[in-house]
Amino acid sequence: MSVVRFLGNLALALLLVGLCGLILFGFYGLAVSSSWEYADLEAGAAGSWAWIDGQPIHYQLAGSEGAPWVVLLHDYDVAGSATWGPTIPALLKAGMRVLAVDLKGFGHSARDTTPTYSVRAHADVVARLLNQQGVRDATIVGHGWGSMVALQVAVDQPQFVRRLALLAPVEDEARVAPWRRAARLPYIGRVAAWASGSGGPLWGTLQRRCFHDPSLATASLLDELRAPGRIVGTMDALLAMARSPQDSDLPAGLTRVQAPALVMAAEEDRVTSPRDVERLSEALPDATLVVVPEAGHALQVERSTEVNRLLTGFALDGSVDEVTAQR
Repeated sequence: MSVVRFLGNLALALLLVGLCGLILFGFYGLAVSSSWEYADLEAGAAGSWAWIDGQPIHYQLAGSEGAPWVVLLHDYDVAGSATWGPTIPALLKAGMRVLAVDLKGFGHSARDTTPTYSVRAHADVVARLLNQQGVRDATIVGHGWGSMVALQVAVDQPQFVRRLALLAPVEDEARVAPWRRAARLPYIGRVAAWASGSGGPLWGTLQRRCFHDPSLATASLLDELRAPGRIVGTMDALLAMARSPQDSDLPAGLTRVQAPALVMAAEEDRVTSPRDVERLSEALPDATLVVVPEAGHALQVERSTEVNRLLTGFALDGSVDEVTAQR
């Protein structure tokens, strides 16, 4: 009986220590987060802005007029289009006209504080930006959760989409942003948004989790990706995202996607499993599945050479490397 009592007391003590640590971290987070944001949207931006519903949407546009269009949609990450760093030069070298979009609330786009961050709302903003830029028959490339935005564009506005390339697609935001549930709570939510969403101490851990080889998530890379998290209004935008409705007809609408799709699964993805990606590709009417070996969720960074080769071939003429492709 004394052993049981000892173990019970030990468990209680550990629980109290953990609770005290959580409370202290919460107070620390509230104090630090109050001065975390100081930059404006223009700080470090490399592109231009389009005004949609009175809000600035940032994008990078490069390549020759008349070249085949490729549109890049990033994952659920404050870094926005900066995650396409290794991809854009390769597409340009292959003769593409590239439009990399910062979705609303991410990168250097508007920090809206109203809960208007559903997949369909993002897809509508993207479609209106494409219309402004005169984009038609593009290869729309989505990474992670950005793949859902790409698919929603294909469902709602198919005239913009000639082909789809989906990299490590994720249907559930909670997988790429596990802090979202906590972000709905008073006080705790702001700490969660800072620590895990806008570049705080847990954000780096989540970024490294996206790599099969975490050493590739170097300090310089993380600093570059973290920078947009310092833009004023980021935490309020992240909290608004957590409160946003889940307005989308996916995955049910996948059968209505008629564009040919290249679906890439990362063999060592710890965010979404290759089997989940395979199920999504099977639901699409015309999809080719490719498994990229020795790659984590950030496969376009970790295996940029292979991914760029697949993307350029697919965007140019719809071809997929027969040796790499698996279906």
